[in-house]
Amino acid sequence: MRTNAYDIVIVGGGIVGLTLALRLAKANVFSIALLESQTTQTSWHADAYHHRVSAITPASERLFRALSVWDIITKHRVGYFSQIKIRDVEADIDLQFDSETLHLNYLGTIIENNLLQSALTEVLATYPQVTIFNGTNLRDVRFEPNFIELQSDDGQLFHARLTVAADGPNSWLRDQAGIVIDKFSYQQHAIVTHVETSQSHEQIARQFFLADGILAFLPLSKPNLSSIVWSVSSKQTENLMKESTDFFCARLEVASQNGLGDVLHCTERFAFPIYKQHAKSYVKHRLALVGDAAHTIHPLAGQGVNMGLQDAASLAEILIQAAQTPDFAHRRYLRVYERTRRAENLAMFQAVDWLHKIFSSDSSTIKSLRRTGLKLTKQWKVLQQFFIKQAMGKDVHESC
Repeated sequence: MRTNAYDIVIVGGGIVGLTLALRLAKANVFSIALLESQTTQTSWHADAYHHRVSAITPASERLFRALSVWDIITKHRVGYFSQIKIRDVEADIDLQFDSETLHLNYLGTIIENNLLQSALTEVLATYPQVTIFNGTNLRDVRFEPNFIELQSDDGQLFHARLTVAADGPNSWLRDQAGIVIDKFSYQQHAIVTHVETSQSHEQIARQFFLADGILAFLPLSKPNLSSIVWSVSSKQTENLMKESTDFFCARLEVASQNGLGDVLHCTERFAFPIYKQHAKSYVKHRLALVGDAAHTIHPLAGQGVNMGLQDAASLAEILIQAAQTPDFAHRRYLRVYERTRRAENLAMFQAVDWLHKIFSSDSSTIKSLRRTGLKLTKQWKVLQQFFIKQAMGKDVHESC
């Protein structure tokens, strides 16, 4: 068997795994392998918008800028939003957050996931200290005192002083390490597609809290094109996915109260189950979890990928600082990462859970409190600024 020895092996070549590899490569102190199960690298195509998009906060944008990825992304296409409009349809209350409140040009961006991956891969290819193994499926792992050994289906062995699980919500590596997760299903699915509307989105991200779900319109680079995320019950999902394109568009018009005029067309629809899960521990002996391998959150706040990016930035900073010590992968350093990120992610979990409960509850008391809270937020600029700052995220480290 061929043995490949590295300082760090990252399992999973998604957005978070690639970002971590690039941040570590930039420091030029580690040899790194990135193992990806897909046989080909993700590519971006100008002629069609990818159905999966992410809302990128300014904190995540600054991370991409520091990694020399942002210019590549913006050279292709980015959807900017300078306002967020929230409508509680049942209470008939609107709430608006504006970039001008914080003297900014925009609050965030909407970017296709495959564009993010393509740009990260392009920059990562310029670092010889990183080796990417595509089409690598792991079948065995062995935890030793000074290293972790991974074995692939094709017989390759990978030795790592530290292994990072960035292999998504159904993480094989996390399960092999015996790390337990808390999981809760919302009994909902998120329907995603792109829609063309008769009116421009005007770089406004819109969210409608409905009696039976949550509907978000996210502005893409074309003025009349938006990505939608419609969170509905599993039963409703089945019905909505069966409907014709014309009927589905008509349903969108009603749900959004014609906020963007007529919905003229929608692309292929995809549906994903919505659940939350959180690992009991982010670290084990010579192992760390990042991104969806550590946590999965309800999409209503659009924070999932940003949480993962901050995981990557935090872990990288800690490892780089520990690089000159006898053992950078010692549990004492991994525990610093865990304490920092688990606490911050837990706070986000609690905030999103709170939002979901107050907007999905049938309780007249909670509905009354919700109405009062929205009115207060609408009246008090200081509350608006607080919520905007929380949504925009914060930097783990100012420089990379």
